[in-house]
Amino acid sequence: MKKLIIISILLATVNVYSNILYQPENLNFEQGRPGFVPDGWVFPSKLASAGYIAFIEHKTVYEGRYSMALDNPHYNADTSFVEGSPNMSTLYQSVDAYPFRNKTVRFSAWVKCNIGEPDAKGELWIVVRNEKKESIVAEYGEDDLIKDSVWHKKEITAFIPSDADELRFGFLLNGKARLWADATSIDIINPEGYVDLPPQNLSEKDIPNLVTFAKLYGYLHHFYPSHNFRSIDQERLLLYSISKILDNPDNFVPDMKALLKDIAPHANILKKNEEITYSYRTPTSIQDRIAYVAEIAGGPVVKNSPAFYSMLRNVYSTTRSREGSVFQNIDMIKYDNRRVVVSAMIKVDGKSPGSNAQIWCKTEIINSQDYTFATNVENPALDNEWNKYSVEITMPTDVYNMRLALVFLGEGAAYFDDVTVQIFDGEKLEKEFIVPNGDFEKSATGNTLNSWEMEPAVLAAGYVAGRDPNTKFAGSFSLRISSDTETMVKFPDMGELARFPINEQYDFAFPLVIPFEKEQLPEDFPKNILEISGKPFGYNPTISDQSTRLATVIQLWNIIKHFSIIRIGAPELENLLIQSLKSVSTANSYEEFSNVMNNMLQILNDPRAIAWNQFFDLKYGLPLIFHKFENDVIVTTVIDESLDITAGDVLTHVDGIPISDLIKEYESRHYFVNQRYLVMRALANIRIGERDSKSTLTLKNKEGKSRDVSVSRNALLYDIYEPRPEPIVELDSLVYYVDMTQMSDNYFKRITDQITEAKAFVFDMRGHIGMSEHVLSLFADKDLSGVRWEIPIYTMPEKQLLSKNIYSGGITGRQKYSDTKLIFLIDESTIGYTEAVAHIIKESQMGTLIGAPTAGLIGETFTTRLIGGTSVAMTGMKAFNSNNSLLNGKSVQPDVLLPRNNNKFLNYTELLLEKALELLKN
Repeated sequence: MKKLIIISILLATVNVYSNILYQPENLNFEQGRPGFVPDGWVFPSKLASAGYIAFIEHKTVYEGRYSMALDNPHYNADTSFVEGSPNMSTLYQSVDAYPFRNKTVRFSAWVKCNIGEPDAKGELWIVVRNEKKESIVAEYGEDDLIKDSVWHKKEITAFIPSDADELRFGFLLNGKARLWADATSIDIINPEGYVDLPPQNLSEKDIPNLVTFAKLYGYLHHFYPSHNFRSIDQERLLLYSISKILDNPDNFVPDMKALLKDIAPHANILKKNEEITYSYRTPTSIQDRIAYVAEIAGGPVVKNSPAFYSMLRNVYSTTRSREGSVFQNIDMIKYDNRRVVVSAMIKVDGKSPGSNAQIWCKTEIINSQDYTFATNVENPALDNEWNKYSVEITMPTDVYNMRLALVFLGEGAAYFDDVTVQIFDGEKLEKEFIVPNGDFEKSATGNTLNSWEMEPAVLAAGYVAGRDPNTKFAGSFSLRISSDTETMVKFPDMGELARFPINEQYDFAFPLVIPFEKEQLPEDFPKNILEISGKPFGYNPTISDQSTRLATVIQLWNIIKHFSIIRIGAPELENLLIQSLKSVSTANSYEEFSNVMNNMLQILNDPRAIAWNQFFDLKYGLPLIFHKFENDVIVTTVIDESLDITAGDVLTHVDGIPISDLIKEYESRHYFVNQRYLVMRALANIRIGERDSKSTLTLKNKEGKSRDVSVSRNALLYDIYEPRPEPIVELDSLVYYVDMTQMSDNYFKRITDQITEAKAFVFDMRGHIGMSEHVLSLFADKDLSGVRWEIPIYTMPEKQLLSKNIYSGGITGRQKYSDTKLIFLIDESTIGYTEAVAHIIKESQMGTLIGAPTAGLIGETFTTRLIGGTSVAMTGMKAFNSNNSLLNGKSVQPDVLLPRNNNKFLNYTELLLEKALELLKN
C-alpha cells in the first residue's frame, strides 16, 4: 500500500485523460528524439523539475537504434516533493484496459542498471485503475529487483479485473542510479488447458445457426437496455454461444432460450405466431421515474467522447447540456428571515417521458458566497393542463436578492402564467404581488420578454422562450419555453416491445425500455454460466482461434448493419454475413483474416473504414517513398542510403508483378472518391508489411536500364516521410510557411505573438492538421460560416428511430493581420477534419488553394473494439456547408491546380512552394 501511495504522489500532476493510449505504442523506444522522453511514455513533470531525467539513449541499446534511460543523477536530501520516498522516479505508459479485462497480462523488458549507491534499485510495476480513477490492482517487482549492470530480462504479471479502465505499466528507480530498458512487451498469458479451434469448414447446420445468432446478438448486445446484462463478459457470451452452435447445432434454439432466462430475462425467442406482452407500471412518484434505454451516438464506442458515445440513458432525464430557463432578480433586501412562497400556473406539452417544468429560487446574501436554494423538483409540473405549483423558501439574514427561474426540462414545451410572490412574517401575509411581467403581457423592443432574461447557454442547449398568444391561463399571453425539435433525441415508448425476425421460424422480442425495478437479478444468478470447454476463465481469444474469428465477423456485421451512415438492403447484408463466416472459418493467417474483415467494410462505400488488430499492428515499411507521376511510379525519397536505389528511379514491378496491376487490384477491392487518393493508398499498402519481410523491386534508372533490388521492411513508418520545412519558417521577407499538421492553435498563437507584421502566410494542409478552423479568425474582418456536423443517434435497432446531434458554429472575426495574403497547400492527403477547414476557406474565399483535389473524405470516424484485439473505424457523421449541401464524398478543388506530374520536382513541397512564391510576387 505504501508503494501505491508513492506512485500516486509521483503521478499526481499528470493529466490522466490526455495520456491514455488506445493501444500500447513505442514499446521498443524507437520513436522520438534522442535526449527526450520517448513518444507514448509519460515522465511526470514534477520529477523533471526535481532534476530527474528520462530520455531516449542511442549509445547503450539491447536491440535496434535506441533504448530508454531513467536517471537519478543526485541523491536528493530534500524529500518534501515525494512523500515517503527519498529518491524515486518513474517512467510509464498508460493504455486503455478494455482488451485486457478478465485476463492475466505480462509486462516484460530487457533492462540493466548502473548502481551509484548500495540501496539503489529498479523494478517493473503495473497499476490498474477503474473509471472512478481508483487503483484496483497494484503489482511491483520488488521480489525481482533490477540491479545488474548487464542486459537481462525482467517481467511482472497482474490479473486485470472486469471493471478495469486504465492499465499503467512502467519502471521505478529508487536511489542514485541509471536504469536502461529496451524491447519491452505487454502480452496476455493464457490459462492452462486452453485450446484454440483450428481453421475448418463450417457444416450446413452451422451457417444458418450462426446467422440466426448473429442477428439475435446484435439486438441484444447493442439495444437490450440492462446494466446487469452489460456487466456480463460479452466476449465469453460470444464464445459460449458459438461453442454451443458448433458442438450441438440441433439444440441451438433451446440452448439460447435457456441462456436468455439467466442473462436477459425480459428477452424472448418466439415462434412466428406466438404472442407476448410486456407489463409496465406507470410511475407514481418522482423516485419511480428511472427507466433505461440504449442510446448510441455515431457508433458503439467503448470509451465515450462528446461526439461519439454509447450508453444506457434514463428516459426521464434530459439529453440536453442544460435546462431551458428564463430568470429575473427580485429585490429582497427588507425581508430577512421571511418565508416566501413563489407560485405559477404551469402546463407541460411534453414530447419525451421526462418532460417537466419547475420553479427555482436562489437567494444571495450581502458580502457572502453562501446561498439558499429551493425548487419543486419533488412535485414538478407534468400534465398538459393548467395547474398551480409553488415553491417555499426562507430568506436568510442579510439577504439582498432572490433569483427566480422558470425552468423546463426535456422535450416539447412548457407554459407559465401568473407568477406571484407571497411574503409571510410568521403566519401573517405581509405582501403579495405579481412579479414584474409575471403575466407576460408586456414585450420590449429587441427583447422577446420584458423583465426576464435567458442565458446564451440555454439557447446553445436548444431551447427558446417567448410570449405565446395561443396557450394562456389568463390575459392575452403566457410564457412558452420550448425545445428544438431538430435536435430532439427520440426514445421508444414506455412498454414498447421490439420484435424482429431472426430466421424463418423464430422472432426475437425484448422491451426497448426497462424500468429500474426490473433490473434486479436474482440472488442465485449463476456466475459460472458461461463455462466453455477448452476456454477456461481468463482465456485470451486471438485470431488463431476459429470461434474468435467467427465472433469478430458477427460483431463487425452488426456494426455495419445497425450503425452505417448509409442504408444497406437486408438481402445484401445477409449475403455478406454468410460469405464472411465461410471465409473466416478457414482463414489460416492474419493476412487472410484481415482481408475478410476489410472486404466486409467495402459495403459501406467508405474509404476511411478500416479494421486492424493491435497484436498484429503493421508498423514497418520499405525504407523509401514512391509516388505516381502521370504514367510512372517514381521513387521520390530514399530513407536507407545503403540501398542501390536513387530518387528518380522508376518502379515497374514488385515481386514480379507490374505495379500498374497491383494498383488496379487494389482499386477493384476499394471504394474511392478521388483517384489520386486511391493510388496513394495502394502504394502505401505495397510499402507496409510485417517487420523484416522482403520484396523484390524492379527499378529502371534514368538511362532506362532495369535492375532488381531486394528490400526489407525494416523502417518504422514513423521514420518514413517526405522532407518538409520546419513547422514554421520564413520563406521570404515577411512570408511565413506554417505546417498545420505539426502545429497546434496555442503554439501558433505563441509564434504569432512575436510576428507583428506579415505579408503572407503559406499554410500546409496536406495530412491531418493539428490546428482548428478558429485560426482563420486572425485573418478575418467579419464572421465566417463554419461546417455543420450531424451525428446520428440510434435508440432502436435497424435505424428504426433516428435522431441527431448537431454541432455547428461560425468563426468570429478577430482580424490581427490586415492585407496579409494567404495561400493554402492541399492534395489527396488532405482528409477528414482538414477538408472541413479547406471547405470553409474555399467558401469564404479567404485565400488561394494550391495543389490537387482533396481526398473527398470529410468527417471523422468512430473507433470501436471487437474481440481478440481487433478494432474497426468507420465514418460516423455527416457534414454540411452553410447552404445545407452535403459535403461527404466531395473533394475540395484547388484554385490553382498543380498535380504531382512534373518529375523535375521529386519533392512535391518544393513545387508547391515555388508556385506559392510566384503567385505572391505577381
